[in-house]
Amino acid sequence: MIKKQRNKPCWCGSGIKYKKCHLQREQELKVPAYKIHNDFKNSLKHKECKVPNELKHKCSNKIIKAHTISKSANLKSIARDGKVYGMNFNMLDIEGDSNPVQLELIHINQASIFYIFCSIHDKVLFAPLEDAEFIFSQEQIFLLSYRTVAKAMYMKEQQVKLFSENVSTYDKGFTNKFQHSYIQAISHMFSDEESQLSDIRRIKKTFDNDLLVSRYDNMKYYCILIDKVPEVMVSGILNPDRDFDGNILVDYVNDPTKEYNAIVTSIIKIEDNGAIIFSWNSSIESHECDIFIQSLHNLNNEDKINAITCLLLKKNKENLYFSPSWYEGLDSNKKKLIDESYVADEYINHTDEEVEELLNSDMTLLPSYFKNLDRSSQKKLLNSIPIKDDDISDFEEYDLFNWKILDIKIEA
Repeated sequence: MIKKQRNKPCWCGSGIKYKKCHLQREQELKVPAYKIHNDFKNSLKHKECKVPNELKHKCSNKIIKAHTISKSANLKSIARDGKVYGMNFNMLDIEGDSNPVQLELIHINQASIFYIFCSIHDKVLFAPLEDAEFIFSQEQIFLLSYRTVAKAMYMKEQQVKLFSENVSTYDKGFTNKFQHSYIQAISHMFSDEESQLSDIRRIKKTFDNDLLVSRYDNMKYYCILIDKVPEVMVSGILNPDRDFDGNILVDYVNDPTKEYNAIVTSIIKIEDNGAIIFSWNSSIESHECDIFIQSLHNLNNEDKINAITCLLLKKNKENLYFSPSWYEGLDSNKKKLIDESYVADEYINHTDEEVEELLNSDMTLLPSYFKNLDRSSQKKLLNSIPIKDDDISDFEEYDLFNWKILDIKIEA
């Protein structure tokens, strides 16, 4: 009986026989933090030009470090001694119970770089954006957005690859009970990552199709011009799941097959001023994007800036860089507001009574694997799920920037 069990596929879903996978795994040495750290760092060293397949025959043999935020036009304008403040992810800090996500000084040569374009396409494709005055042409808006979408797809692809190749081994040295809970949590997370990758690939394909025929009139944008060079530079992508009034705009649980659009967020320097740009490809159904932008437009000018700042710190901090002089000159309360946005999401230690109440009221919204666990395992998983603060309607305290709005440009 034991031999039959040993030769069956492992319960973790790896496809490997149990005897070669999780048998006696609790007796193996735990995976050290530096191994996890190196796996994460190495996953971002993959090099691939992310142009459409139809253009790859024109690629050079050299994949370069492509800046998704322009170094010369933007990062240099806020740098001090060639450095800016940005997010650094260091898994090694986990061993000392430190927060692995921290705000640190980063040289602009290393800020916002990814191996996502070859030397030819990085130069030729983005020349209208990098080598010309920014005049809000739809081609420039398209290219600004395209680079960010390509980076988002690259990141998600590498995350999914990391999950599939490495993460399932990180439970070595833990008890069998923990291994089951860990694999179930990872499986759920992996499912989410794959779903997000499918979404961003669909959006990237839409951009690719437009790029191949030089069609840029699908691009819509909402741009706020401000009266100074912004102290922060941003290039990110967000799913408008909630608006600035606190309304929930998407229903991933009850409508999982619906395809949602995404908005690219950019903050750039334009001569002696700045521009905050929200852009999206309208050939994808964009109802949620429209509501999201309208909720921003309805705010008064002072609230617009605070609301955008709140949005950046809660949803766009991955590819966001601050001026060192500006950040270090903030008072302690404002600096704390920024620093705490980089702290890992909070965990809530539910009581037995709270767990019972949650499970009795919300079981229909939980994945099937979770429903089949015993109550003890369900409680452990609930207590291991971070609570993310994504309410961007609570923005009153985010008065970090002294920006005045000069104009608003709309192509919608």
